[in-house]
Amino acid sequence: MTAETTSKLPALWLFDFDRTLAILEPVVDWPASRRALEAELRSSKLPPSLLDELIAAIPRGNLPLYEALRARLLDSPQGSSIKLAIDDAHAILARASSVIELHEIAGVDEALPMAGAQELPRALVARRATCAVVTSNSSRTVELWLARHGLSATFQVIVGRDSLLALKPSPAMVKRAIELCAPSDGAEVVFVGDSPADVGAAVAAKVRFFGIAADADRRTRLIQCGAASESLFDSALQLGTALGIIP
Repeated sequence: MTAETTSKLPALWLFDFDRTLAILEPVVDWPASRRALEAELRSSKLPPSLLDELIAAIPRGNLPLYEALRARLLDSPQGSSIKLAIDDAHAILARASSVIELHEIAGVDEALPMAGAQELPRALVARRATCAVVTSNSSRTVELWLARHGLSATFQVIVGRDSLLALKPSPAMVKRAIELCAPSDGAEVVFVGDSPADVGAAVAAKVRFFGIAADADRRTRLIQCGAASESLFDSALQLGTALGIIP
């Protein structure tokens, strides 16, 4: 890396987790997670009619169901028909996140790193950049995976689903990570991710985006969502090599 390139290195690098750093999705039993999530919610203080409505609208996927519920409980305007104390709402969401987390953690040991997932963050930190994770997974899931791969000291902050902030494409978690990392005024921030939601969060937070697109279909979807083709890479390894960060 040249001195000129080093001087232009962004100060703060935010990374998505699944399919950006780790290959978690294929090794988690998501259908079982969904069944456990529904069972947990039915045993909670949620109005049964609300849960029936959300399940009918979102019949598959635990993160979409979780986020729809989070939005109804925490983002609904005053006067909403949902009559729950804020502490009860937080407790329901925290328990829902924990149920999903149990299934994520069951896959942690089998979740291999994406190419460059270890090399790029380490190279960035060696050049005095700060790295953080912004993810719809649980922060504890990420912590365990980072520890397993010797990366715990590489990432300063993890902002995950258990923050109870809106999931991406909302910019809420990106903004929280920036607040916690406290980059200097005017410092450039970049977000590295693999999904349309990541693109949306980066755009909404007004930070630069680098996309990890391991196949043509993912590349097409990211471009359709506004990612620049020249900012897409097969892996973190290719990204780091292209920028001269990894030799």
